[in-house]
Amino acid sequence: MPSGISIRTRRRLWFASLGVCALPGCLEVLMEATGDRDFTDVGHECHIVAQEDDPQVARSVSSLTDEEREEFKELIEDRHGFSNLVLMCLKHSRIIDDPKQGYSVARVVEIKRNHEAEMNNRRSPQDRREAAAELAYAEIVEEWEDRIRLDDWERLISPLVADGHPRMSVEHFDSLRFATQWLFKRVWMGSNRDLEAAFENFRLVLQDLLNVLERYPHAHLRETQGLVAIARFYNDPEYWGPEPDHRALDEMYDYWSALVEDLAYELTRSANLVCNVVRRTLDPSYRARHGVTTLTAGPFMDDFSLRTHRPHYLPDAGSSPYEGLPEFVDARTARDIHRGEGHPPRGLSLPGTSLFDA
Repeated sequence: MPSGISIRTRRRLWFASLGVCALPGCLEVLMEATGDRDFTDVGHECHIVAQEDDPQVARSVSSLTDEEREEFKELIEDRHGFSNLVLMCLKHSRIIDDPKQGYSVARVVEIKRNHEAEMNNRRSPQDRREAAAELAYAEIVEEWEDRIRLDDWERLISPLVADGHPRMSVEHFDSLRFATQWLFKRVWMGSNRDLEAAFENFRLVLQDLLNVLERYPHAHLRETQGLVAIARFYNDPEYWGPEPDHRALDEMYDYWSALVEDLAYELTRSANLVCNVVRRTLDPSYRARHGVTTLTAGPFMDDFSLRTHRPHYLPDAGSSPYEGLPEFVDARTARDIHRGEGHPPRGLSLPGTSLFDA
């Protein structure tokens, strides 16, 4: 069973109810104006079959008859699904959850069905268009977080900033590469420009991070451990030339490693930006339980400590703060966290064309 109500399900529920309490005769509007153009949801997304088995709450699974459990099996199995949710005001959400009031599963299902049918008759063509766009955005948000494995972000991305030797599993690298392609191919509705810009910002950062990480591949680590990492130039004969300068090669490796780390922090900032825009434009409670996306770096040589960071853009950064790799190599020093700066060290060139050409 999902850990909570998904953003798409939440938007669908509010649209189907038109933000109005479902109990017959109430019709309380559950969106409170908090500014000239902003609203705060004040309704309760009530579970028809109780979310948890509590004898003090009506319609708990243990209080249902065998016939009810069979009839409403789908609601029991998908407790956070649209069919098991009904929107109500605070007063009536408490009333229907009081076992003494006798609101059975069948009765609340009927209340939901009748209310949503009535609201559907009130819905204007403009309402339908706006709702369709919101649901489409919500679906993209859900697939995005699944494709990039946002719930497992810290474990999967922190190895890029862990100990000066950034690496990522080949499996996750490939899935992120597919995620960039998937984002590039999205059909956008055009009604939420800030969210579209935030997604594009994320895509560009991710694309550059992957390109840098695989620019000079560590073939042995890929073959033996399934890791994508930068070749350690100082001990790889492929990069030595006729008179290898191992010190310069070491400096070059440190530069590229620091760039990967800084791009990993930038990617985390961009993921947090997407989440912030979703909360501002689609769902104020989006990922509130999860909190912000973080990275853990270290151990650090001075005290062998691990340090968890929560990279974020400044509030006035807008929805497209990443301007590309050539600009980022200089701009990163103004970010909240960075390890490197500037362009590669002079006096030593590596094979291939520059990644920093605009």
